[in-house]
Amino acid sequence: MLILFYTGFTGSRITWRRRRGPLPPGHSVSNGILTIPRITKDYDGEYVCTTTTQEGTFEVSFMIIVSVAPRITISPSNVSARPGEPLRLHCRAEGSGPIEIEWMKTSGIISPSVEERNGVLIFKEVTAADAGEYRCIAKSSSGVATGIVLVKVVVQPIVNVLQNEVSVRRGQTVTLECQVTGTPRPTIRWEKYGGPLPANHEIRNGVLTIFGVTEEDAGRYICTATNEAGSSRNYVYLKFTSIHRPEPVLPATQTTSVGDKVEFDCIVSTSKLSLCQTFLILMIHHLPLSSF
Repeated sequence: MLILFYTGFTGSRITWRRRRGPLPPGHSVSNGILTIPRITKDYDGEYVCTTTTQEGTFEVSFMIIVSVAPRITISPSNVSARPGEPLRLHCRAEGSGPIEIEWMKTSGIISPSVEERNGVLIFKEVTAADAGEYRCIAKSSSGVATGIVLVKVVVQPIVNVLQNEVSVRRGQTVTLECQVTGTPRPTIRWEKYGGPLPANHEIRNGVLTIFGVTEEDAGRYICTATNEAGSSRNYVYLKFTSIHRPEPVLPATQTTSVGDKVEFDCIVSTSKLSLCQTFLILMIHHLPLSSF
């Protein structure tokens, strides 16, 4: 609120006017006092008080200079960018008098490769190190204003697995894990190709655990990582293996004559090396002397 008054002559008639333009909306004049309820930049200028008495007409003027502190507009207010992309942050200021604009990074320093030109912060190629909060500061003789913009650098997920094929046997517990990178931190989803996940499974912190594996659990399991930059996937093939116990080789008896050729076979079918022991009883038949 601004109040202007002038006193000096008793019984005088006092009026107010603005040298260029009308008096501000909402003003009031009472007993020679001019009241402007809400002053803005548009209301600066010269105000003239005129008083008329028996002695004549007199004028006195008042110059109002409205000083406005800076106001800032930042665009965009928040932004996400991918590494290698160009980016521009605009800071515009309004207010009285010359205004100086300066950019700074809240935590750390602005990269030397980033240019500042007429209130615009120019990133030729965004890097992961450019992520953070940036502050635009506008200064003038009327005050200081600050604006903030958050820059997020998003990186598409990459999914790696330690091995693409895992062999298990019936009843075992198997853990499938995928190693994921990306910014912001991706969410991980597991699924089985061509069907639902086993009923006896658990997913915790992105790790899939299957309890009591059966033949039906064999197949391809897909790990998908997703964030706002995109998604990526990899897979693990779960291979079911059975234990094949070798059939026992019973003691065998062969009958041959002296000088004959003898061959013995030991056949074992198993997925692992086993020790095969074969007991053979060789009976050599002696022919009568009359046979020679």
